[in-house]
Amino acid sequence: MYTKGLTTEEFQRLFTRDTRDAYRYFSRGIDRDGWALAECQFEVAPRPGSAGVRLRLSIPSRPNKEWQGQWTMWLDDERHSLVVTPGRWLLEIPCRSDGRPRKVRIQCEGTVSLSPDPRHRAFRFKDITWQRRLTGRPLTRLRRWHFA
Repeated sequence: MYTKGLTTEEFQRLFTRDTRDAYRYFSRGIDRDGWALAECQFEVAPRPGSAGVRLRLSIPSRPNKEWQGQWTMWLDDERHSLVVTPGRWLLEIPCRSDGRPRKVRIQCEGTVSLSPDPRHRAFRFKDITWQRRLTGRPLTRLRRWHFA
């Protein structure tokens, strides 16, 4: 376990003040700048007073303007299918009610070149925020977001 040897105060600090750094240790397939591979995973740890996290995602344009991607997301062992198109999206992930971390795995359809960078990635995490209330049902919700 990544947190073996941490005091209770140090563990709580991971999810209150050092959230961005904590996700670096509890994730796979996500670069430091937020770009994600076609398959990535991370954990959403419970935080007092929070219902879950809201992730702002950016899905880059594809050469085919009609492109729609099929994503599969697992919340622990619960599978969800999502259809996405290029653009900006909000993804809401609820915390578990039993206080244990929620394991999230996302499998995407295809990647794009980040030219001139040699990497190929599926999407980018723009922002992660804790939410007291989520706007969706108690399941994962994916919806477009726009600037007002």
